[in-house]
Formats: sequence, C-alpha cells, structure tokens
Amino acid sequence: MKINITISLLGVASLLFATVAFSMDSEPKRPKIAVSNLAYQQEVKDYFFENQTDLRTNTHNRKKSTIFRKSAEYKNKLEFSSKSKQTIVSRTEFRELKQFVADIKGALIKAGSFEVVESRPYTSNNEKIYDVIERIKMKNFKGADYVLFGMLNTVQAGENSVEIEHTTTNSHQHFVSLQADFSLIEVRTLKVIAAFSSLGNAQQTILSDKEKNDVVLVNTARLMTELSKDLAADVIKQVNQQLLANVESEGDSDSTSRGKPSKNSEVTVYY
Repeated sequence: MKINITISLLGVASLLFATVAFSMDSEPKRPKIAVSNLAYQQEVKDYFFENQTDLRTNTHNRKKSTIFRKSAEYKNKLEFSSKSKQTIVSRTEFRELKQFVADIKGALIKAGSFEVVESRPYTSNNEKIYDVIERIKMKNFKGADYVLFGMLNTVQAGENSVEIEHTTTNSHQHFVSLQADFSLIEVRTLKVIAAFSSLGNAQQTILSDKEKNDVVLVNTARLMTELSKDLAADVIKQVNQQLLANVESEGDSDSTSRGKPSKNSEVTVYY
C-alpha cells in the first residue's frame, strides 16, 4: 500500500512539474492594442441660391362701339422680373480618415509586440471625436489594453515639372505628404504613456516627350499606398523608440531600415 501511495505522489509531482515547465516555455501574453482611425476636422461651405420672381399684369381697358352692340376689349401686358441671391454658410465637420490605419496595424502585428484588436468607428459629427478618454469609457475600444489614437494635422500635395536640357523630355514629379499626431493611452489607468508626431511621404516621377504630346497620368493608387506604408513605418519606429527601446535596442537600427520604404520612387516613361 505504501508503495502504491508513493508511486501516485510521484506521478502527481511529475504532472505538476510538466505543467509548470510548459507554462514557462509557452509564449508570454502580448498586450492588446486598438488603433483608431485618424480624426480630423474640415471647414465645409454650403451654397444656397434664392430666386425672387416678380410677375405683374397691367390691364388696359379699351371700349369699342358698334351698331349692333357695345363691347369692351382688354389688352393684358405681362411684366416679369427675377432676382438671384446667393448665401454662403460655413460649418465644421468632424470625421475619421480610414485609409491609412491598415498599414499601421500591419506594422504593429509584424513587430510582434502587440496583439491588434478592432476598434469601433466614430459615427457622430461633433468635436467629441477628439475626447479619446470619454470614448474609452464608452467601451469604443473594447478588449484593448492600449489605444493608439491619431489626429490628422496636415496634408500637402503638389507637382513640379522640369525640362531636361538638350532633350525633348520633361520630368514631372508629383508628391504628397501627411503629418499626424499620435497618443498611446493605457486603458486601465487612462494615462498617456507615449506621444509623438509621424510623417509620411510619397512621390512619383513621370517622364514625357513634349514633341509627342504625351498625356501625363499619375498612378494615384500607388502614390497613396506608398504614403500609407511610409507613415506606418514612421509610427512603428516612434513606438519602438518610446516603449520598446530596451527590448529591441540591439536590432533597432536593422528593423528600422527594413521597415522604412525607399524614397526612390518608380519612374514611368511614356516613350
């Protein structure tokens, strides 16, 4: 009997040791992060046109006598006038920009430091879109340990055409840049544990022959894709610098160089 009890105790001890060893070897639980769409505001002008129409009728009475009867002829004259009035009303709209957060989520997943969860979109049209603390309390980021909240600051786009000397070729450069401010907030304490500004750039160069009257077409989809990826690379770089510098100090420069896309954009030639 004592031998059986001893064997049973050894079996239980072995099972507990295996369980502890498995838990020690298992992957640690990663914190969950929600990435909000970029909040922005814009001034919108509504144009109202009002037409004022004035219609007047002037009646002239002229009597006509005959042998058989007396009658009256009426001659009507219409006077028509119209006036137009234009009114401009300005208002502020508060919206979310959804186009640039997918690559940010992908960069966070690729870094392997966070588990990304989906956040609820903001559907109201008021300035409370910037009150991220209130939105956290309203469970708009349910299940998240952290919220990466972004606000769109500026967007600039332009183009530049240069005539290449001693040739009939023109170089057209189209560029776009986006700057946004981000805050990383811990849901449990509502504290801002990281804050930074990120910048994304993209450009596209097109060569055309002016003697052939080439039509310059910009690949807008590719331009926006490069802009989104460049912004995401800068965001993950800032997150690494402020939160994960001690963990990834050895390979930070390598990972940053791999994550940052090249500034040398593709050149399209039309001849």
